[in-house]
Amino acid sequence: MKEALPYPHQVDYVWLAVDDQHHVAIFFTGGEGPIPATAHSTNESAYQIEEQALALPEKSDVRLHVSYPRLEDYVAMAKRGVYALDWGDVHRTRSAEKGIYELVAEPLMAITLEQLPAELRLIVEATHLVGIKFSQSAQSGIKVCRTVP
Repeated sequence: MKEALPYPHQVDYVWLAVDDQHHVAIFFTGGEGPIPATAHSTNESAYQIEEQALALPEKSDVRLHVSYPRLEDYVAMAKRGVYALDWGDVHRTRSAEKGIYELVAEPLMAITLEQLPAELRLIVEATHLVGIKFSQSAQSGIKVCRTVP
């Protein structure tokens, strides 16, 4: 059995998940955001999930929910139907931290788990955020417990 990878501190690691509506989201950690154990594997392809998601065809217009100096990565994902969330606390003082992933870019035509290529679908379906609807996360964000050491 392979040992779990350590938390990728100081690396803007990305992970994917599926919600109760079978919509797909990508989470940018900023090197500090929590990562569910199911989304952080020993599989090397986990480090290539951003490239795999970017290989999906563009299919959607995008609604932005925050203003960052550089939004290209989030917009690129949302154009492919993938909700893009960020751990914004990496840019805040400790007293201003929110402890949530915030929706940055929302696809107007979201992709579903069933529309993903098989290899990417296996990665995504491993992390089902029960009770979550990405389409409703703009106001409240998404709280994720860190389960990776």
